[in-house]
This record gives sequence, structure tokens and C-alpha cells, in this order.
Amino acid sequence: MKKYAMVNVQKYQVVAIGNTVSECEENYNDLMYESGIKKQAEDTREVKTLASKITKIAQGVVDGDSHFYIMLEGSDDIFDVSVVDFIDIIKYNVGDTVTVEYKEGERANSVLSLNGEEPDQKAKETKKSEAESEEQTLSEE
Repeated sequence: MKKYAMVNVQKYQVVAIGNTVSECEENYNDLMYESGIKKQAEDTREVKTLASKITKIAQGVVDGDSHFYIMLEGSDDIFDVSVVDFIDIIKYNVGDTVTVEYKEGERANSVLSLNGEEPDQKAKETKKSEAESEEQTLSEE
């Protein structure tokens, strides 16, 4: 299986790997923040809330993660709901009413909460620990 790696040339102990270039880059950026090399830019976008009926649902995969894209009555915007963060999104259909907290994006709005539920941190931690154990396995080979 083909893997990709990125190494920081100034701090060579900062090494990221991934199955795709984009996954490797995402892991590298995470490491840059974790090690203090790169500072997180402050997100100044306002958090907005909308409660409305779902008028359209589409599913897609971004970097290996499933996303549901929903449109809500009274809005022309697209709302991006990560299944990793909000597994309950799969229970909803067109016509169901949802409440979303979101930040506006260029092409789609990023959903921060669904019906008052925060993102599923446990799912993110599991995914991160799986990546770390895979990284450790590769370094032992």
C-alpha cells in the first residue's frame, strides 16, 4: 500500500504520514499546531442558528469521511453535516425539522451543532488514536 510522508526540515522529528496527499497534509498541519510551530488562526466568523425543515439531502465523502449536505426551508445555503461528528443526521429525511448552529463558509456552511448536540468527540478521538497507532506501526517497521 502506498503511503505519503511529510517532514519538517527545521524540526525533523515532526513527521506526518497518510494514505493520500491530502490526509498527509492534514496530519502534518495538526502536528504543526500541536508542536507549537504553527499558531491556530482565530476563527472570527459569527455562530448562527437556524431551525427549519429539510428540503434536500445529499451525501458525499470528503477525505474518507461521510458528509450529509442539507438544504433548509427559507435558505438557499448548503449546510455541511459531518457524519463523524453528528451520526444522528442519518435519521433525518426531507420534511423533518432540525436546528443547526453553523458558521458560514464559501461553498457550504459548517454545522457546529445539530438539534443542540455538540460534535461527537469520542468518534474524533477514536479516529485520531487509530491514525497514531498506524503511525507507530509504520515507524516500527
